[in-house]
Amino acid sequence: MIISHHWKFVFVKTRKTGGTSAEIALSRLCKPGDIVTPVSQEDEHLRPDVAVGPQQMTFKVNGSVIKLTNHSPLRDAFRVFGAKLKDYKIISVERNPFDRAVSLYFWQKRNRPENNSGMSAKWVINTFNSNMPLYSLFGIPVFDHMLRTENLDEDLAALAQDLGVEGDLASGLVRAKSGYRPKSASREEVFADDLLRSVVESKSMAELYQFGYSFDRVGCEPIAPLPHRKQVISAYIRKLKQAEALNV
Repeated sequence: MIISHHWKFVFVKTRKTGGTSAEIALSRLCKPGDIVTPVSQEDEHLRPDVAVGPQQMTFKVNGSVIKLTNHSPLRDAFRVFGAKLKDYKIISVERNPFDRAVSLYFWQKRNRPENNSGMSAKWVINTFNSNMPLYSLFGIPVFDHMLRTENLDEDLAALAQDLGVEGDLASGLVRAKSGYRPKSASREEVFADDLLRSVVESKSMAELYQFGYSFDRVGCEPIAPLPHRKQVISAYIRKLKQAEALNV
């Protein structure tokens, strides 16, 4: 997670979407006072010299301890900072769920080639989950910019323009966690089993419906934010204030 008070944005990192690459690019913008959580040890060395060093952040809020970490959900950022984030831009990343499932599978099996007997429906049921809860409030996806793994350079350029950032955020973009998926592991090859494909579909209905991803199409059109997202954020902040009042 990144919370930039200078540029007024929150970056919610999702799983197996190129989120580390986007996170490293955005961390270049951060200044003292901003929050940048660490990525994995094997990827942290890819991060260029930045003004704000990555660190785990722990806060005490109404008697609870909240740790902001690599994959913290958006709701935790609001639990810590509340109304201060009301007008911040929310940024996250999504990817075709079928490609994301394949990427996750080979990432998990990277150190256990002897167990790499092929993705199974059981593995999907037990391991593969939607990213949408990470950037949702009240179960509603809340974002201003949803970067697409398949169009990351293009979407980072649009984000930079909206933030008022000079230069190219995608310049020198690091492709972290790449190289584990065999080139032969196409979606058609992996999902030759109709049952396996159906299980991934059932666990990705939110993304498939909301963003227009499909098995037959790698990417999707630019993802527009929901028009009522600000009302959702305001309602969540009110809920937090009510909970705080009850704890007084």
